[in-house]
Amino acid sequence: MLPEKGGIPFEWAQIRALAKRDPSIIIGTMIALNLLRLISTLILTRLMAPADFGILGLVTVVHYTINMLFDVGTDTFIVRHHDIEDRRFLNVVWTVRVARTLLSAALIAVFASLFSRFLGNESLTPVLVVSALGLVAAAPQSLSFSIAIRNKQLVLVSSIDVFLAVLSLILTVGFAFIFRNYWAAVISSIVGSAIRSLLSYFMFPSPVYRFAYDRKIVADMWRFSRFVTGSSLITLFLTQIDKVVLGHFLSIEQFGTYILAVNLAFVPQTFCGMYGQRVLFPTYSQAYRNDPSSMRRVFHQKLSRVGPLYCFMVGGLISFAPVLIAMMYQDRYAQAAYYLALLSIPSFFALASVAATEALIAVGEVRATYYANLVRLGWLFPATGLAVYSGRTDAILVAIAFSELPATIYTWWKLRKAGVLSLRRELPTFVFGVLGIGVGWAAYKTIGFFFHITPVGLFG
Repeated sequence: MLPEKGGIPFEWAQIRALAKRDPSIIIGTMIALNLLRLISTLILTRLMAPADFGILGLVTVVHYTINMLFDVGTDTFIVRHHDIEDRRFLNVVWTVRVARTLLSAALIAVFASLFSRFLGNESLTPVLVVSALGLVAAAPQSLSFSIAIRNKQLVLVSSIDVFLAVLSLILTVGFAFIFRNYWAAVISSIVGSAIRSLLSYFMFPSPVYRFAYDRKIVADMWRFSRFVTGSSLITLFLTQIDKVVLGHFLSIEQFGTYILAVNLAFVPQTFCGMYGQRVLFPTYSQAYRNDPSSMRRVFHQKLSRVGPLYCFMVGGLISFAPVLIAMMYQDRYAQAAYYLALLSIPSFFALASVAATEALIAVGEVRATYYANLVRLGWLFPATGLAVYSGRTDAILVAIAFSELPATIYTWWKLRKAGVLSLRRELPTFVFGVLGIGVGWAAYKTIGFFFHITPVGLFG
């Protein structure tokens, strides 16, 4: 008979305790979300043409551009603020976010034709106008998700994310059977935004917000967010320049294949962002508020179990990409393997730079993200310029692939100056990444003996 602890078999008690840990919640959420995304793409690539993914990719470029232009860092401001009990404070923050979101929707709708001409595809105009309704639906969303992240209610927030992903899968596939084109994803996105807004009130003890304005609170938001806004503008260039340039160099069908690879390569980046925002930043902020001297220990403790596994998995993705694409998609998407391998290289360094940046912001270095993005820009702007001048699309991708390395080095340097980083504890993590590349390559070659795999990855 198993030894018991509080009436529960000890093994089950250990499993339940492990499942409640922050990394386990985030990893479990990411597995669920990406499994749903995988199922979605497997179905949609058979119901829609590559050109449809190209149209959706261009729509995403416009939405992301407008979002970053007006980014005021509302979520980060709430998580880091010392006191959020003031009712007026929440009303003002909510009002600013509603105004920002509605302004974004109006700009997309009004300038849809201009955006379409700039991106070289006139058919985008009606799609952009309709897609702006998704922002209108998202505008009244409460601040509950931001407050829940501050309070580390990861289980509830993650559960809602998974529920919305399931709903999105059902809606998108259902509409795809009806429309057989990009309209399926556009309409599904609008419905999903409306439901998320409703859940932000019904799933939390949310008060009814009222429009309010307070010059002091808005000034505090601006002082905090001005570097967030500046950083967002640079991030806009860093993350969208490849799509804007390649959108002109590639046909809409080739661009659709590229967008498919972008979505797959974004999976580890999404994990880094979610883990950084929902686990690392709240934890580092709390540690610094309670005991600044504990930051060094907490910083490495939070990464010690997640970092090595993350690097190993991303390393495997880089070399195993041809097999993954061949298993998932039809031959017409084979070129996505080359794109996926190159686009996964920034993810190799992403967790390290995200963790360092979140720690720097927690200790008061609010400009950390801004300066890290300046470093990325200093690398990418001249490298991309030379690549565009040469007219080689692969040169653009190589420049993007290594843009995260100088940013990682910079954030490490800043964190080491702050007395938080120990390189002796951090560098071995990347050994697991190199091991992952080797294991992925060996698996790729082994499978290649038995099945035909189109050699379009980085390693032949």
